Amino acid sequence: MDRIRSFSQIPADRPSFTAPVGAGSTPPGDRFDPCIGVSSTIIPAKIMTRSAPFPTAPWMKEQRPAENLGVTPDGRVKMGNVRWGFTEAPGASPEPVFQQATVDPTKVKDVYVVLEPFKPEWIAGHSFLMFDFKDGEGVRAQDGTTDSGLVVSVEARLREGQRFSLPEGMKKKFGLVYQLGSWKDVVQKSCRNAPHKLIRYRLKLDDGQKEQLLRNSLDASFKDRSAEFYNTVTDSCYSNVVHLLNGVLPREKRIHEWLLPGVLYNPAADLPLTASFVLGMKGVIDDSPPVLTQPDRRKFPDAQATDSFFKKAARAASELPGWHVASAMAGAVLGAAAGALVPPPGVGLLLGGLLGGSAANEASHWLERESHCRLEPAEKYLAV
Repeated sequence: MDRIRSFSQIPADRPSFTAPVGAGSTPPGDRFDPCIGVSSTIIPAKIMTRSAPFPTAPWMKEQRPAENLGVTPDGRVKMGNVRWGFTEAPGASPEPVFQQATVDPTKVKDVYVVLEPFKPEWIAGHSFLMFDFKDGEGVRAQDGTTDSGLVVSVEARLREGQRFSLPEGMKKKFGLVYQLGSWKDVVQKSCRNAPHKLIRYRLKLDDGQKEQLLRNSLDASFKDRSAEFYNTVTDSCYSNVVHLLNGVLPREKRIHEWLLPGVLYNPAADLPLTASFVLGMKGVIDDSPPVLTQPDRRKFPDAQATDSFFKKAARAASELPGWHVASAMAGAVLGAAAGALVPPPGVGLLLGGLLGGSAANEASHWLERESHCRLEPAEKYLAV
């Protein structure tokens, strides 16, 4: 049996088996780091002897690759190195807390693509998947605490002293990690430890797709990534979200990852801030407004999202009768006018009208969705 077992195709009535590690807490550190000695019952020798592809400085302590600890007798997947929040003490830096946890893939209620914009927000941002569970306590930690959501976040894995940047992410400077964490952990990290916003979009998936997406995501999280590099374009947070989504979507709803295979990557499969428009155009999300979790108001009062004049105007316009039809007609007229300038005139006019109408219709749905974004405080999930 493989030591890192795949969950992507395990049926719900699978027999239980013993976790591949002994009883007690998950061994600390990184089981895929060849600089750390861990029992060969957990790491095959060929991995332990692999030369380190990165500098030898310690890994940043808030990131650890997930561990496959098997399946419990009642069918829950058992995971190690799940980040479970940060300790907070006056005058001290937040310290990450890691736990073993279990989750039942058959109990997924909703799946969200979550965006975390950061400066410069017009192009930069992080994205990840969040799985929300039917019983509200779908993720159980070894200490008995629970959380409603499990986050799967693909990140550039940094050594102490490294700082991430988009250009440096193109140069094989950073490792790659699928970081598992609770939803409260991510809200604490992003909205309390930093002045960031989290914007989540609910995906239109059936129950089978939701379960399979979680299984595929865990399978990807458990793989040995010690020889992989993060790449801002082809192996990034959002490109991996798109890849995982494509694994459960029907062909007509998938996002093309390459425009020219192996040569030119599709920006729509790489830039997180295109997610709302592209996923809406593909029918993977609907017109339901996203939910924006604000930065902690007590720490970052000046970082709160507010209604701009443009958002108020777009919201008012999108609530008018016939908004989508009117938008499509206006786009068709403008597209036809532009197309008429391209020879042959008749063909250009027709194609311009069709493309303009289609683009304007999709834009009208995007404006309606974004202008109705609902705001919630981070304090909803965090202890005061």
